[in-house]
Amino acid sequence: MGLVRLAFELEQRGISPVPSLATLYRVLARNTLIVPARRRPRSSCIRWEREAPMVLWQLDVMGGVFLADGTELKLVSGVDDHSRYCVIAALVIRATGRAVCSAFAAALRQFGAPEEVLTDNGKQFTGRFTRPRPSEVLFERICRENAITTRPPAAAPGLPLRLRLRPKLRVGHAHRGKVVTVAIDDTQFRIIHDGTQLSAHPRTVSKEVTRRSASGHPGYQT
Repeated sequence: MGLVRLAFELEQRGISPVPSLATLYRVLARNTLIVPARRRPRSSCIRWEREAPMVLWQLDVMGGVFLADGTELKLVSGVDDHSRYCVIAALVIRATGRAVCSAFAAALRQFGAPEEVLTDNGKQFTGRFTRPRPSEVLFERICRENAITTRPPAAAPGLPLRLRLRPKLRVGHAHRGKVVTVAIDDTQFRIIHDGTQLSAHPRTVSKEVTRRSASGHPGYQT
């Protein structure tokens, strides 16, 4: 039984106000009913970054940006490795090589050329894996002409940085304490209580929802 379920059961038994999830966690830990999770020390995290701005840009393409009519757009993003400044944030209908290079070229005109770029192995960025023979794609040509070194993913730990789109569904304090149902449709999330829709939120990510969490509400159902 998790913390959310405990809060829900307390509410059903007439306990008011219902303790917060943080309070329930502390009570369980204090009475040795659970084993507190050991936090990873910050000293164990190895942070890597270039020593100055404009040394390395990290580029990526991601989907899951929807218009009101349901049309999905692709986000071409670029982040400076040192400053974490977003140098590219362009929405395109199709993430073709020309569309990606157009956004990249606009960033070069505005900010200048970095020394290196880090990308994944997408066909928009490299032709190294083109069959039957490797070939230079437009992105690689732009980098070569501007003396920019291209770095494959193996040259750095992890994939390129990307802008995270994590939807947060808020229904307001007026509905605090209600047991709600989150209905997941193709284009939106609907918050329902006793058959009445409290709010609707557009989906910004097209991937299947595999994880969810709730805060500020004693219970929820999906």
